Amino acid sequence: MGRLLEKIYGYAPMNWQDYLTVDTLITQTLDIGGHGIYCLDKRLDDNTVDLADKCKAAGLDFILGFRWPTKGIAIVRGDFDILYRAKSITNRLALGNVYTDEWYGGTNRSPLPGIKQLKSYKRFAKDNGIEWVCCITHRTVCNDIKMGHVLKPELLDIQCICLCGYVLAGYCYADKNIPHQANTSLFKRSLYSEYGLCAKSLKCWLKGMNCITGVGYQPGLDAGSRVYAKELGFSGIVAGLPANLDGTDKIKINKPMMPPPVKCGVMKYY
Repeated sequence: MGRLLEKIYGYAPMNWQDYLTVDTLITQTLDIGGHGIYCLDKRLDDNTVDLADKCKAAGLDFILGFRWPTKGIAIVRGDFDILYRAKSITNRLALGNVYTDEWYGGTNRSPLPGIKQLKSYKRFAKDNGIEWVCCITHRTVCNDIKMGHVLKPELLDIQCICLCGYVLAGYCYADKNIPHQANTSLFKRSLYSEYGLCAKSLKCWLKGMNCITGVGYQPGLDAGSRVYAKELGFSGIVAGLPANLDGTDKIKINKPMMPPPVKCGVMKYY
């Protein structure tokens, strides 16, 4: 299929080399009209180099992600050999600060830790000549909605990835068919009463952002996560491979629920 207006990325999770080949990743990404590959990888072996080279040859963007150690709001030294090795493979690095290799920015009690850490990441990227891609957690999105968009202005010039954005969509639209709503750090959290999360507030936060979302692999695509992504204003999707996108942009979805369910992953209503 040809490239679509939305940005579409294939997803290569950590240890992808154990069960996927470079050629398979490239072929499957091209088959879905992909713009690039988001790859979690800290081995940085010859397979990683080969994948990056073949992405470039195929005209695909290549984003490399892994956790970069932090201490409080400051980035500690870490293993710079890994950073320099990664930088030699691609300039587009999604450096995270939590065990899932995502970036978590502060709490919902004060915006200061998050904004200080965010600025430190941007400064660190500039000082080291890399382009930081922010793989932001869905909890951080919720926090920033509650805090009145403190982080958002600093993220407007950055490519963002929210792997669990589809979970927020499932909650906002009360769609029980969207997967993993009960398998998330936000499970049983009252996202509307705690953070003010609803379809309207999420759309407002995403306005002007360059942020793509995960889709929940094929079950999520088949349930409509791709349509929800477009409806909410995500700039595209990142899909676990292999993926079949045929017809997934035409699935009928729910209307936004207002107020949303009482708790994430629990379809009970106010």
